[in-house]
Amino acid sequence: MKISRLILLAAALILAISVAATASGRYQLTLVNNSNYYPSYNGTIWTSLAQSQNVAIGPVYIQIYDTVMNTTTNTNMLCIDLSGTINWGTTWEADIVTGTPTTVINSTAWDRVVYMVQHNTEWTDTKTSDDSPTLKIQKSAIQVAVWEAISDGTWDINRDLGMGNFALGNISGDYSGAIRSSIASTAQGYYDDAVANAVDGYGSTHSYYLAVCSSKQDLIFFVPNYSPPDVPEVPTMLLGSIGLTMIGIIRRKVTKH
Repeated sequence: MKISRLILLAAALILAISVAATASGRYQLTLVNNSNYYPSYNGTIWTSLAQSQNVAIGPVYIQIYDTVMNTTTNTNMLCIDLSGTINWGTTWEADIVTGTPTTVINSTAWDRVVYMVQHNTEWTDTKTSDDSPTLKIQKSAIQVAVWEAISDGTWDINRDLGMGNFALGNISGDYSGAIRSSIASTAQGYYDDAVANAVDGYGSTHSYYLAVCSSKQDLIFFVPNYSPPDVPEVPTMLLGSIGLTMIGIIRRKVTKH
């Protein structure tokens, strides 16, 4: 076999293994349609002065299937995508991610998001059927704070000329009521704390898990009782060893000529 054909074969094999290793995420997520786990409040958000949408405001409940450990758990997740949608019962994939998601304006914003969700863990509580009024406010507030962080560099969630790409509208049809005011003030507290304490690089140095799909919302969540391994995953190790083997074969062929 000619050397050029061996090189092409090696490249094709390495590429095939690389694609197989990255084609699917470790986790399969399913949005659970259960009235006990609906988000805390419904309301209106604005993504510009002229464009609004009615949304669920707060964490939603998902089932996580770990394709490596063959185990199933449940947890909450938060939306980090103002344009995508999700439907009950749909399933998509996720894995641990580093770097800044494309739905977030910059790395500083992502540092703040990861800091907020790791230091205000009320949103991870899944007992929404008997939430206290305070906990319902906190759960909706963390989602509002995350939306503001991913969209804008300064705090302004009122619909005005300074709103940027996100503003909070009505909560259950009421713009000026106590519930909206409490959500807004609690959300600002989360946001201000992150601005003061989320150091550069926080988002990329603290573990989080992200469901990314072009046709569904991008979401952030944490897998219970799991930490990323410190060693390369099996596909990566296989890729390296096969690549070295192919290089060895090619070198032997070169020596014979």
